[in-house]
Amino acid sequence: MDIIVNNQDVRTVILKRIRKITPQEAWRLMGFSDEAFARAAAVNSNTQLYQQAGNSIVVDVLMAIFNELQEQGIVTKPVRLIELFRGIGSQATALRNLGWDFETWRVVEWDKFCIRSYNAMFDTRFAPQDITSMTAADLAIVDTDKFDYIMTYSFPCQDLSVAGKRQGMEKGTGTRSGLLWEVERLLDESAQLPQILVMENVTQVHDKKNMANFADWMAHLRELG
Repeated sequence: MDIIVNNQDVRTVILKRIRKITPQEAWRLMGFSDEAFARAAAVNSNTQLYQQAGNSIVVDVLMAIFNELQEQGIVTKPVRLIELFRGIGSQATALRNLGWDFETWRVVEWDKFCIRSYNAMFDTRFAPQDITSMTAADLAIVDTDKFDYIMTYSFPCQDLSVAGKRQGMEKGTGTRSGLLWEVERLLDESAQLPQILVMENVTQVHDKKNMANFADWMAHLRELG
């Protein structure tokens, strides 16, 4: 800043310290309302709130994706939302913000703290659930002539991200990112398939190291139709 002292221009240097954002600010950056944050904060520690924001999907991005699906006439019926690896509910938050006719049909999330936040935000009573213990019957996909099923799957990124150990997502290796293939199993077991799949992960999901596995996944989806 510039100040005038005795008609002389004296330049002062102000030392500034970088401030860590608060948990509430982190949630705002991801597109959650202050009301949603307050509900989650009432049942979780700041450590968990930071982690939940960091692992979340930006709500506005999902709103843009869902809007596009509607504008293209892909979604035409009431929606039943199935959230695999759901985190704190960016998907449901986006649909609610858009005012869609939807219900959260199934929630799969093993992290008890995320489930705690979700239940507080949406007044639900879901329990933590491990996708490896599920069957297609648990998804209860029925009446696809009356409902559009949107299944979202944000499988763990720890083994893909440059911030992790890059162990990959190859089938049968037991990595956390390899939980993608549990989605394949559920789809293969299902008598009726969801009409819409929405996958979210880091860009390394289709980098050189993981491209072969990603291509296998895309090929299998094409086989399913």
